[in-house]
Amino acid sequence: MSDEILSFDNLTVQFGGVRACDAIDGHVKRGSLFALIGPNGAGKTTLVNAISGVYKPLPGAQVQFHPAGKPSEDLLSYRPFQIARLGVARTFQNLGLFMGENVLTNLLLGRYIHEHTRLIEGGLFTRRAVKRELAARQAIERVVDLLDLGAFKREPVGDLPYGVQKRVEFGRVLAMEPELLMLDEPMAGMSVDEKQDMIRYIYAAQDELDMTVFLIEHDMSVVMSIADHVMVLDFGQKIAEGTPAEMQQDERVIAAYLGTEMAEN
Repeated sequence: MSDEILSFDNLTVQFGGVRACDAIDGHVKRGSLFALIGPNGAGKTTLVNAISGVYKPLPGAQVQFHPAGKPSEDLLSYRPFQIARLGVARTFQNLGLFMGENVLTNLLLGRYIHEHTRLIEGGLFTRRAVKRELAARQAIERVVDLLDLGAFKREPVGDLPYGVQKRVEFGRVLAMEPELLMLDEPMAGMSVDEKQDMIRYIYAAQDELDMTVFLIEHDMSVVMSIADHVMVLDFGQKIAEGTPAEMQQDERVIAAYLGTEMAEN
């Protein structure tokens, strides 16, 4: 079995005359926590959008997903919902929850890719439909336990604190049971305590659900403490990659975050 779960090469995304991502290549090791960092506007979300099918890269790009025990898949051949069914799930920067619905309903929406009940079966609530409903409920309860959402599961999401809402959003993608989970700034706007909780939940998801995490995050203290491998973008180009310790010492990374003049002082 390959130790890579995702590989991409010559990935270029252009908007008009601006190249938001310019010939980026990379590899994500199975079971790892891969962090993508860079200043605002560096092209991080654009890269994730291209991998997950939201944006179409320029010809010549390659994006390969390597699911366990199955042939590799060319993700550029699929639409976003098909990529999700292959085992690649992602969150977005903004919350996409149904605020008027309770936590359980929002989590159940993450099971849609596993739903194969026919309309008549669902309407008549046949034995097969009941079994599938029970299986979905069991999967959701596992997520509820994993993320400590038991006290909130009957509450409307809109009435919950922001940190809990972010946890529900995380739980919804966990309900999809992906092999590769792409998180776009899952800790944005959180307090220090909430970030520490989210780190714990990410670790728990990796260990208990056997998944690989591809993380975009601006908090460098978080990235440097939890990532196995870090890739750094600036102005749409990859400027460095390696271990967190290596990135902390890389002059190009320091200059990108602090500015050249400050980095030289």
